[in-house]
Amino acid sequence: MTCPTPEALSRAFSEGADLSAHLAGCDACRAAWSDYTRLRDAARQLPWSAGDAVTGEARLIEAALVERKAGRRARTLQTRAAIGLAIAASVAAFFLTSRSEPATSATERAPVATAATKRATVRDAQAARFAHVTRTAPGVAHDEVITLDEGTIALDVAKLEVGERFRVVTADAEVEVRGTSFEVVVDHDHLARVAVISGRVVVRPRGADEVVLGPGESWTPPVRPTGLASSERLFQQGWDALRAGDLATGETHLAALVAQDPHDALAEDARYWRAVIAQRAHRTDDARTLWRALLATHPGSARAPEASVMLGWLELERGDKETAARLFAKGATSPDAEIAASAKTGLERTSAKN
Repeated sequence: MTCPTPEALSRAFSEGADLSAHLAGCDACRAAWSDYTRLRDAARQLPWSAGDAVTGEARLIEAALVERKAGRRARTLQTRAAIGLAIAASVAAFFLTSRSEPATSATERAPVATAATKRATVRDAQAARFAHVTRTAPGVAHDEVITLDEGTIALDVAKLEVGERFRVVTADAEVEVRGTSFEVVVDHDHLARVAVISGRVVVRPRGADEVVLGPGESWTPPVRPTGLASSERLFQQGWDALRAGDLATGETHLAALVAQDPHDALAEDARYWRAVIAQRAHRTDDARTLWRALLATHPGSARAPEASVMLGWLELERGDKETAARLFAKGATSPDAEIAASAKTGLERTSAKN
């Protein structure tokens, strides 16, 4: 029996499709369908103003999907291959879990204003995998983010006030607006196209200058090289070697990628995994150098808090409590409860008297 994806199931529910035959024999889909039914019924009891009920119910359904997708967001930039997850799990188990207090509960994580009014409406989504959240952040009145993994989404964003932000984040770029209608396309973790209907959009590709688009304008990335020495080819060769268990060859290819073009979109991935490999192999000096390079070259990376914690433990091991404390303080800002918990434990260790 082949089950529909969560997105396809929710779309079938919204369109009133008859899936009774499938639901009769599938407990998981029947439970999800029942959840959607209760959500719709609850939405109908809310005091929607005239004309808002349909949009309101759709947003509640979207919120439910976001919660389901959130559990799958561990991929971020690390889903190139299963070997990546295996290495990350090993490192996390050794350097985070074994050295930290129990992970904080969901209610103790970085504050997320799930009840806040969203400024963006997803008008259309084609084969899209995304998470849509509104967070609270110091000095930012409203920080709304859609993390788009794959597919096409069309958005309408209400005009933002001073201190408010809205962004679409992909594995290799960030798209920010202040109130507009636009479309974003992601293909295999790469930002493939941004098209603006109204307003202005800022596209920030990783490793390249930002581009400002106006109404009717669009952006596509420059053609990537396809020669044997291209960054993508080197990265693929590196992953193939890692998957085969040949860490030395894999690291060699990743190092070649960084040396060839330090500002390539894949250079951050290569730096990260080289540091992971070195730390897993207990090459502490190499790991310390590689984590420092990652933080220095990509200070705004989503991986920066994790890298700070990893480096913090290495600095603490060699007795540099002052440097370790600064790194743990940065790591404590991570939205990942496990990383934040490890950073908290590290801060406690740096302040403890011998």
